[in-house]
Amino acid sequence: MAKQTKVVTGVNYGDVQNIAIRNILTSISREIEGRINEQKMNEISEFFEQKCPYTGKDLKPGEYVADHIIPQNKKHCGLNVIGNLVYVDKEANSKKHDRTAEDFLLDDSLAFWEGVPRSIREQRLEKIKEYQHKYDYDAEKLTGIIRPLLEKMYNDVRKEQENRINEILLALNMHPLRSEVDSVKLEKELWALNDLDPDFFTNYSEYIENGEIQAIEMAEAVLTDYEDCDDPDIVKVLDNIFKLLN
Repeated sequence: MAKQTKVVTGVNYGDVQNIAIRNILTSISREIEGRINEQKMNEISEFFEQKCPYTGKDLKPGEYVADHIIPQNKKHCGLNVIGNLVYVDKEANSKKHDRTAEDFLLDDSLAFWEGVPRSIREQRLEKIKEYQHKYDYDAEKLTGIIRPLLEKMYNDVRKEQENRINEILLALNMHPLRSEVDSVKLEKELWALNDLDPDFFTNYSEYIENGEIQAIEMAEAVLTDYEDCDDPDIVKVLDNIFKLLN
């Protein structure tokens, strides 16, 4: 096979890494709680009087789903245990997406909360916190312990994927992947762009999955989209991004 000249870049590792993280969080949950059975889920419903803890609506068959108060991802490290699981209205679950219940309930900018006073939403949040306290779910403590370990695993999975991909590319007489980018520094520069343009992450939401920024893919798109930008502050950040990618 003739030597190929194409350099493979922009590989999306996020799916495998995020699946691995959810599997780990689920395994930890089972060690702590065991499998969640119907009796345990009934306890949750009874605590909230058969109502959605976010909206206060009655939970009707087919119109509610299970949700994690603290999302089950690398950023928030929510566990699949009583104290973090609730039954919620399907629409509310969709609007909440990958946010914590607190961030969701107290987001005054959401059209979903139009007509619902903040004081009512704060009361609902207090009820949720009572529920977490009853079942000894200390989200801050758990996240502090689990997140550093998950971040290490997340990076390890990425490196292992890159190694295996390079082995295959070399076997096919193709160029290996570009040297690994410092994603932490890259993400810092993307946050700098968001500071300069508050709508930045909204405009590039397609590169945010389960609360995680796909930094390389987003950065590559940004360099293309901002090619003609003449704002000196933004240009400075773009230069930093270019250097990190090359």
